[in-house]
Amino acid sequence: HAEFPLWTDQADHLYRIAQEAVTNALRHAQATRISIELAHDARDLRLTIRDDGRGLRPVREPTGLGLRIMCFRAAAAGGELRIEPDLP
Repeated sequence: HAEFPLWTDQADHLYRIAQEAVTNALRHAQATRISIELAHDARDLRLTIRDDGRGLRPVREPTGLGLRIMCFRAAAAGGELRIEPDLP
C-alpha cells in the first residue's frame, strides 16, 4: 500500500477525532459494535467511524463540546467533519 503524506499534528487530530467518536458512541448511543476505517486515494484521506447505536439527530451546528472539538480538529487537519445516518 502506498503511504499517504500526513503531518504528525494531522495524525494526532485524526486519532483524537476517532477517540472522541468512539467515546460518544459508547456513552451516548449505547453502541455495541463500532468500526473504524482509515482509507485514502490519490487526493483524500477519509476516517470513517460507524456504530450500531441509537443515532444522532442531524444538526447544522454541533452543540456538544465533543462534537465542536471534533469539528475544530477536522478543520485544523485540513478537512471537514460530517455526521450522517448509516442507511441500509
